[in-house]
Amino acid sequence: MNTKRKWLASLFVLIGLSQSMLASEIVFQSTHELVEYSLRHNAQLQSKHALWKAAMEQPNTLGSLPDPMVGVRLNGSPSKTEAHSFDQKRYVASQSFPFFGERSHLQQLGKDKSASAYLTYLQEKNQLTLSMLRTAYAYYLNEELISITRKNKEVLDHLINIADVKYQAGLGLQANVLKAKVAKDKFDEELLSLLHQKTVILNSLTQLLNLPTASIALRDTYPTKQVLTSKNAIDNWVSDTLTVKQAEALLTISHGKLTVEKDRYLPNFTAQMEYWDNAAMDNQFGGQIMMTVPWFNTKNSASIDEAKYQKKARGASLKDIKSKVRARLTSLVSEIQTTDKILQLYDESLLKNAELALSNFQKAFEVDKASFIDYFEAEQTVFQLEKRYAIQKKRYFTTLATLKWQFEKGALPDE
Repeated sequence: MNTKRKWLASLFVLIGLSQSMLASEIVFQSTHELVEYSLRHNAQLQSKHALWKAAMEQPNTLGSLPDPMVGVRLNGSPSKTEAHSFDQKRYVASQSFPFFGERSHLQQLGKDKSASAYLTYLQEKNQLTLSMLRTAYAYYLNEELISITRKNKEVLDHLINIADVKYQAGLGLQANVLKAKVAKDKFDEELLSLLHQKTVILNSLTQLLNLPTASIALRDTYPTKQVLTSKNAIDNWVSDTLTVKQAEALLTISHGKLTVEKDRYLPNFTAQMEYWDNAAMDNQFGGQIMMTVPWFNTKNSASIDEAKYQKKARGASLKDIKSKVRARLTSLVSEIQTTDKILQLYDESLLKNAELALSNFQKAFEVDKASFIDYFEAEQTVFQLEKRYAIQKKRYFTTLATLKWQFEKGALPDE
């Protein structure tokens, strides 16, 4: 009876542990779900989003009027009457106004800075998406390489058994058995390395997802392949990429700064209202409007020249960025198309012929019609081709993701 109770207690403990382990595991059924989770919880992206929200207030802060000035002035000696303590109290309220158009220039500059901050946020968002996809594809490749290595290890086990039987029967060399065992040990070494790499990849995912040390499971695989349009579409892509849009936004900001610097030469106005509270006479009211006289000094002139050169630099930078983006897009499209052809070559002939050759050599070796070297090299060829195919597949989808998310169109909030 006591034994039964101990067994039941142990069972309940195991159930509780399994539930706690399952509770700490986060399962993602697709890369889309993985990306969406990261976009909601990544701290760096949240920081960029907050900075964009802060930049949205810049049109109001830059284009606002300065604070009004309010003051009181006490004149004269104490009054002889009991109702007043001074002969005169003078109240002043003044408000300055920029020249017509200056406020709108500042507000537009604030809007341009807000648009640039939003593009920075979009770039961070797309970069995070690309990082998640690259890491997920690295995980898929790692899983596929583990599967390939284990499968070929089983083939080597079969080869070792046949070679050992032949050696025991005096029909083969012990060196063949040892050579196959060395290859098997190398597979074990590679498996250990791949399992370690899997841990590293999952840790990277944990960091990108802003998660504690919880285990992650990813159930999805690569998306479907896409057909790219002709290279004629690259010119349209160039103008739509966030990198180019950000460079254009910075050029617009530099133009706005130049306009604001030129506004230094425009006069400003100040309206002032005054009220005199007199002890010995009637109260008085007054008002005045003043205008500043622009001073054509060296500082203002230097500020304008500085803004002009900064605008010129932004214009040159925009041309350079467009050229680099066009070259990068051309290379990515070419790489995707080339990798796609390589994958077709593997699918249509390379893998099929290699697997057929391995099957034939295996059957021939079992009946002493093929040498150990032929069988062994055929197995190694299949293993290497399967690894290369897996690597090329990951390269294709990673490059495709780079093309999409590193050069994704950036839409402004009002578009």
